[in-house]
Amino acid sequence: MPVTPGMRHHQRPVHYHLWKGGPVRKLTIAKRSTGGRNNTGRITVRHRGGGHKRRIRILDYHRKEPGAQTVIRIEYDPGRSGHIALIQHDETGEQSYILAAEGLRAGDKVESFRAGIPKRLYDKMGGKVDPGIMRIETIVKGNCLPLKMVPLTTVVFALGKDKSSGAKFCRAAGTSAVVVQQEGKYTVCRLQSGEIRRLESDAPATVGVMSNEAHQHMKYGKAGRKRWLGIRPTVRGVAMNANEHPHGGGRGKSKGNKHTRSIGPISPLSLTIRCLGVENQRYANESEYQSSGNSFSTQRAFRRAGQITTKGTAICRSDTSQDRVLIYFPCPYNVKRRPLPPPLCLFAALRQNKWTTDPQKRNKPKYKKTTQCPRRYHGLSASR
Repeated sequence: MPVTPGMRHHQRPVHYHLWKGGPVRKLTIAKRSTGGRNNTGRITVRHRGGGHKRRIRILDYHRKEPGAQTVIRIEYDPGRSGHIALIQHDETGEQSYILAAEGLRAGDKVESFRAGIPKRLYDKMGGKVDPGIMRIETIVKGNCLPLKMVPLTTVVFALGKDKSSGAKFCRAAGTSAVVVQQEGKYTVCRLQSGEIRRLESDAPATVGVMSNEAHQHMKYGKAGRKRWLGIRPTVRGVAMNANEHPHGGGRGKSKGNKHTRSIGPISPLSLTIRCLGVENQRYANESEYQSSGNSFSTQRAFRRAGQITTKGTAICRSDTSQDRVLIYFPCPYNVKRRPLPPPLCLFAALRQNKWTTDPQKRNKPKYKKTTQCPRRYHGLSASR
């Protein structure tokens, strides 16, 4: 029976083998909270803020140190969904954190074979490579091997992309990949998402499945448990005011026939297209382009001109060395010159059917720069 309302729907896996104390201090660094703000203090990521103080665990994703290592304990890591293991080298006594495989417990032995087959294993095989003995000695959960030493259909996690990189794929709780095929210097693996990816054969991989497979069945039970993780509430756009979200404002539940979008700023490309003026009402189509007597190295960009007809005014010049067009905008906004690749140059209208390289000759607005501009300068009107 639940003791409190917050525990009524709360579900979480119970791990009795996890370490109850804190981490090794020298293997952690402080994590500074940003609250979703960037260097200017503006919110760039919503729903961030608060939460418990954390320390980042420094993990060994490369595992290049050869030799046997002993698992001291399995720990909880607040920075990931899976668990981590504290290991100690049998010879040097150096400690480090690694990603824990499912079923790994304190006292187990793990080893990295990225440096090659050790001498003791060669002696055990009689001075030659025996696939049967190799599989028994190396394919143990928690061991790290290059993909070229992993037999086919073996389940691995924490895969790297190449020899110099550490673990990149299958690091979340319960994830794994399967080695499908060996192709010379490449190894084909099927990742957790179903993607068939070809990785370098010298890339590292850990045998087994990432720990904490039951993470997907967790239910928080109450809002406060999400706040402990630093996740703030999500507010719908239609519930906001008009100055806070494009869906905000209005009478009743209405978003004004606007498509679903985020609260973020306008992208530079959309801002560039919006700032094209409509002062001279000319068309940038194929006939006007050919009548201008100019050549452009990418003729394919203007084949769609018959389908896209856009009104606007701009003084442009072609840059055939880079297949780009520099556009000077006659708009009331402070927009710099932006190189647009084709077919975006179709949105630029031609003035007097000529290209010009002089920015001083650009068509300036006929009104003073104020906070409010005429309606005819607002955006583009495209006809199909």
